[in-house]
Amino acid sequence: AIFTPATKATDGHDINISPEEAAEIIGAQWAEAASDIALRIYEFAREVGVSTGTIYRALNGRSDINPDTRDLVLRRMRELGYRPSRAALALSTGKSRTIALWLSGLTSSYAVAVLQAAWRPVNDAGYEMVVRDVMAPNVLDPDNEGLSDWPVDGVLLVDPGPIVAAYVRGPHRPRAAMVAMGRCVMDDLDAVEVDLRPGVRAAMQRLIDIGCRRIAYFVHAHYTEAVSYTHLTL
Repeated sequence: AIFTPATKATDGHDINISPEEAAEIIGAQWAEAASDIALRIYEFAREVGVSTGTIYRALNGRSDINPDTRDLVLRRMRELGYRPSRAALALSTGKSRTIALWLSGLTSSYAVAVLQAAWRPVNDAGYEMVVRDVMAPNVLDPDNEGLSDWPVDGVLLVDPGPIVAAYVRGPHRPRAAMVAMGRCVMDDLDAVEVDLRPGVRAAMQRLIDIGCRRIAYFVHAHYTEAVSYTHLTL
């Protein structure tokens, strides 16, 4: 048999089940897709002259495969015009190879710079990136489960303000790993804090040097509750 579904047992080995039982558990559509994937992998493995297990290891970037064999599999994939389905890989591995980038607005030069900087390492790692403006209307509505339902492996939150923080701490928190980044971060998440104080000091000093004595500081309302402001000492 090419398609041999199984379920996870509490202890010991997996429990083999019939295709009909698999369809009852995951739905007929997904069971049919899994069967089709298994058949395609079997046919490709026969074409290349390796086992189906070797194909799985090559596609999933496993370390327990000879590098020359991995190169052979990937080269034959390209020669035969085979393109692995991300949906199929997600189904078989539980990983979507997609990172979500949450930004508070998409039109500022800051947001564009963050997007450009984030895209390169994501792309170099073979991942996809989805971008969402979390301040768009109704996106963070307490009854909106859309963000938490996204099939992503990780979420990068850029400058999460109080509204975003409340959503993340609520019942719809995404199941994916989350990291906050920027000027405003959350204490209960892994975070990379960006310290803008040296730049602010330099800008302030320049204004003072050219004779300014009354200096205004404007900030987006998104941040007014997320950070505390103190007098800047030069």
